[in-house]
Amino acid sequence: MNSYYLTMVLKPQLEEKARKELLDGVKKNIGEKAKEDLWGEKELAYPIKKQTKGFYGHFEFETEPEKISD
Repeated sequence: MNSYYLTMVLKPQLEEKARKELLDGVKKNIGEKAKEDLWGEKELAYPIKKQTKGFYGHFEFETEPEKISD
């Protein structure tokens, strides 16, 4: 098994319910033993597609390399 880190930056305008569903779906796909750390809304270092803020979610998990997909 290999250790992996996944950090996601979501649009801050995303409603909390939709954001929770998205993050729960990611956690379900990478395994229940994943460590989830929500960093919250933070300023971006530079604008991305006219966005200056983002909601950060960070995951740490272990899995077989074959199970990692795009």
